[in-house]
Amino acid sequence: MNTPATLTAVAPARSLAICGWTPEAAEALDALESTGAYRAIGVADGSGAALVRARRETGHPCFQQVRQWMASAPYEAVLVASPQSAEFVSLAARRGADLLLLPGASDVETLEAAVEAAQRHDVRIALLRPETHDAGVGDLACILDTPEWAPHYLDVTVEGPAEADRLLGTAVVHAVRFAPTSHGLVRASAWTGGTESPRVVSALLEADATQVHLTARHAPEAYVRIAGDTPAGAFDLRIAADNARLTYTTPSGERIEYEPGWVDHWKAEAYRAVEADDTARAREEAGLLAAIARSVLTGEAQATDCCTRPELRVIEGRGHARPRRGNLRLVVS
Repeated sequence: MNTPATLTAVAPARSLAICGWTPEAAEALDALESTGAYRAIGVADGSGAALVRARRETGHPCFQQVRQWMASAPYEAVLVASPQSAEFVSLAARRGADLLLLPGASDVETLEAAVEAAQRHDVRIALLRPETHDAGVGDLACILDTPEWAPHYLDVTVEGPAEADRLLGTAVVHAVRFAPTSHGLVRASAWTGGTESPRVVSALLEADATQVHLTARHAPEAYVRIAGDTPAGAFDLRIAADNARLTYTTPSGERIEYEPGWVDHWKAEAYRAVEADDTARAREEAGLLAAIARSVLTGEAQATDCCTRPELRVIEGRGHARPRRGNLRLVVS
């Protein structure tokens, strides 16, 4: 088994291209290079300002013609940080490169393209999801990782100062982690609060043996709650910016409550992602995100196993409940 102490001796560092430069990419790159498994060769981003930051922060060569550099540079893996990067993940996979996708780049279109490209060109997808190493999440995963603790009800709430779409991605990550085989119908809605971007997104997934409720809400402070019921007992994990608390009930009825420890979530995820293949998880995330988007737009329940990009998008509207035609203006995507 590879460990942080032995990993660097297993194989030489793989050359890594960075597609898009963001604060998230900077944290991920530091963590990936610290494993000794990757060596960055350059950064490509269509934004000149982003490239100025990348050159200052990394000292690596920087390129504004993203497609041209991705088509010619010698790399073995690509770290994708920019959304709407379906073209680039397909191009990289055709060249035999593994795909490392950050949360900010994991829109439905990019996830779907990555899954298709990985299967067609036999490359690996690694989804870098540092939130899965937040305090208590690993502890909860250990508790739920047996059949008798498989949730039949899961409630995930994610709040924070980011856009609701981004927060929804985090909620979906936790849903896929704790209810990984839940295929069914999704009913979803969004409230815009008078702006174009949603302020709240809510979704209910009803599967054969599991019901999952997701809420993503724009709020001043970061907060996550993962709660649910299982045949063995109930559980409740609450994570704030500087503290966390995990509570669960054992089959005998004993209530256990404690404050879980914190770890360097980027470094922990970087070591996991060095050899992980998350193709199946990418498909699950894409399917659930796509079903939520379609349900918000149509007001109808949507199947999670239909991995199709929505054909319509909301330009303006309101209604946390079922959308009405008079409140929405839709255009073909």
